[in-house]
Amino acid sequence: MINVLISNNGLEQHVTVDQLDKATRQVSYCECIDEMIKFANAEKIIIATLHIKYDSTHKLLSLVKGIKHTKPCDFVPLEVSICLVAISGCKIIVIPTFNNQRLLSDLQELLNLPIMFVGHNLQFSWYSLWQIGVEPPSRCWDTYIAERSMSLGVFNSTDRENKKKFIAQQEEFLSLGHCCLRYRVPNIMLNSSHSVVPEELKSSTYRPHLAARKLAFVLAKLFVKQSRKAEGQGVLKHLQDIEMRWVMTNARMGWHGMLIDQNKGMHAKKVARRVRGNFIERLNPYGIENPRSQCQLKDYFRLGGLLDYFWSKGTYRFDREILKENIDLDGVVEVLLQLSRLDDIENLQLLNPLFISEEGRVHPMHIQLGAATGRQSCKYPFVLGLSREQRNLIVPSTDHAICEIDYSQIEPGVAGVVFDDKRLIKMYNTGDVYTAMADLFLDGVSVGESLFSTYLHNETRLKSRNLMKVCTLGLIYGLSAFGLSRKLRIDEASAASLMDKFNSMFPDLINNQEIIVAQGHERGYVETATGLRRYVSTKGSTGHDKNWMKNHPVQGSAAVVFKDAGNHLDKVLKEYNAHIILPLHDSFVVEAPIKQIDDVVDLVSEVMCSALKRHFPELAPQVSAGKSTVNWNKDGEEAALDQWTEGIEKLL
Repeated sequence: MINVLISNNGLEQHVTVDQLDKATRQVSYCECIDEMIKFANAEKIIIATLHIKYDSTHKLLSLVKGIKHTKPCDFVPLEVSICLVAISGCKIIVIPTFNNQRLLSDLQELLNLPIMFVGHNLQFSWYSLWQIGVEPPSRCWDTYIAERSMSLGVFNSTDRENKKKFIAQQEEFLSLGHCCLRYRVPNIMLNSSHSVVPEELKSSTYRPHLAARKLAFVLAKLFVKQSRKAEGQGVLKHLQDIEMRWVMTNARMGWHGMLIDQNKGMHAKKVARRVRGNFIERLNPYGIENPRSQCQLKDYFRLGGLLDYFWSKGTYRFDREILKENIDLDGVVEVLLQLSRLDDIENLQLLNPLFISEEGRVHPMHIQLGAATGRQSCKYPFVLGLSREQRNLIVPSTDHAICEIDYSQIEPGVAGVVFDDKRLIKMYNTGDVYTAMADLFLDGVSVGESLFSTYLHNETRLKSRNLMKVCTLGLIYGLSAFGLSRKLRIDEASAASLMDKFNSMFPDLINNQEIIVAQGHERGYVETATGLRRYVSTKGSTGHDKNWMKNHPVQGSAAVVFKDAGNHLDKVLKEYNAHIILPLHDSFVVEAPIKQIDDVVDLVSEVMCSALKRHFPELAPQVSAGKSTVNWNKDGEEAALDQWTEGIEKLL
C-alpha cells in the first residue's frame, strides 16, 4: 500500500492513496473563504491543492523562431481554485474575481494556513498572486519541480543539434498529463492548462467547481505517489527542505527583476555598430573576410600550425571562451575577441526592448534545476553570462545599492568532504586553498626539474597559486591533459605529468572519485550529499560520463548549500526592504537601501556561512563581498563599460 508521512499544524500522519481517494470523493463546495478557514481549523487537513488560471496572452511577446513569452510581471489571474483535503472529506472554493479588498484579505488568511499546498508549475501561480498583492503559501509541493528533480540528466545532451529536441521532450515529460500517466493517476486532466483567455472561463460548457474537483483528485494522488517515490530514492528530505522552498525564492527573483541603464546600453551598442567594420578590415589581409566563417578561421590557423589550440569538446571552436584562452597566441585572436565582444553588445538580450518593463526593469525567467548539475539557468533574457563590462548595465533603484556576496572557493572544500580527503579539507580551512596547494606542491618540486621548467622556472608563489587553480579544474571538472597543455602552453606529455604530480597530493580524493564513478556506471546515476541524483542520459553513455560523475557530487552539493542560503535570505531580507536580484553560480547579487547596505552585506554573509556549516560542519566557511551605489560590478570596476567603449574608439 502506497503511503506517505505528512506533517501539518505540527501533527504527523501516514496517508494512503486509498484514503485520499475516499476523501476526494466526499466533496462539498464553499461560497466564502470563511467556511474554508473554519473547516481547516476544525479538521485534520492532509493537504490543500491550489490551481490558478491566468491570462498570459494580453502582453504576449513574439520572439525569434516563433517563441512566445510573457514577462513575470504581466501574468493576470482569472480564477483561483483551492481544495482542502481532510480524512473526513474535502471542501472546494473557486474564486472568480479579485476586485474586493476584503476577499483578498480572506484569501491571504487562507493561504497563510500552516498546511501543504500542492500544485503544478507553481512559479507562474506565484506571479499571478503577487499581481493582486497576495503572498503565496509558505509551504508547497510543486509536482512539476518534484518530477524535474527526480529526472535530472535524463534529457541532457551535449549534441547542440539535438538539444532543442531534448528540451521539448523534457517539457512534455514534465507536463501534468504525462506525470499522471507515469504514476497511473487517471489522466482526466491531461489537457489541463493554467494559461487561458478570459473568454474560455465564460464558455457555457465550463464548470469551474467540477474542474476544481477533478484537479484536486489528480494533484492529491500525484503528490502521495511522488512523495513515496522520493522517499524510496532518499531524496524526499532534499525536496521538502531545499527545492520546494526554492520555488518561492526562485519566483520572487524573476518578479522583482533588475533595473537597467538603457541610455548607457544604447550608447555602447552605437559604438559597437560604428567600429565593427574597422575590425573586420583588420582581418582582411589575413584572408578572413567573414569572422563568423569557420572555414576561413580554420584555414588561417591551420597555416600557422595553431589550429589544435581551438579544438574543444569534439569540434573546433572560436567562441569567446576559447579566444580568451588563446589571447597571446596570435594577433588575429585579439581582433576576433574584440569582434566577439562587439557582437555580444549588439545582440545583448538585456537591452532588448521586448524584455524591459515600463519601470525600466528586466524580469528574467529563472529556471529551477535548469542545469543537470542541479544549478540554475535563466532565459528571456539570459543574464547569467554577462561580462564584467555588461554587468555595469544593471543599476540600483533610487537610494539603493547593489552588493554581491560570493562563496570563496566552495567547490574544493565541498570536494574534500564529499570524497573524504582530510588534506584537502585542511587546505580549504586555511582560508586560501590554492595557496596551501602551491606551498605543498612546490616543496616537492625542484626548480631545475625538467618536467616543470617550462612553467615553474623562477615562478612566484602567486603564479604557482594560479597553476593550482587550473589543476583543481582538472580534478573537479575533468580537465584533460590536452586541455591543461593548452592552458599552460606546454606539451601534452608534460601536462599529464604535471597533473599526475598534482593528483598525488590527494590520494584519498582520487580513490574515492574512482569508486563513485564505478558505482555511477553500475547504477546509472550519481548523487549529491542530500541524495539528489543525476542520471545517465536517455541518449546513452558518452565519453563525458566519467567527468560529470566526478563533478555532480561536488557541484550539485554546492548548489544545495547555495539554495539553502537563498531560501533563508528570501525570508530575512524583507525586513530590510532588500531582495535577491540574481543568483550567480556561488554568489548572490542583492539590492538594498543605501542606509542599510552594510547591515545587509553582514546579514547575507552570515546566512551563507551558516548554510555551508550546516551541511558541511568540517569546513570553515569564507565569503567575499563587494558593494556599489553606481552599478553591479566586479571588484570595484564601476567604469568597466565606459572604459571599454572609450578604449575601442581610441584603438581606431
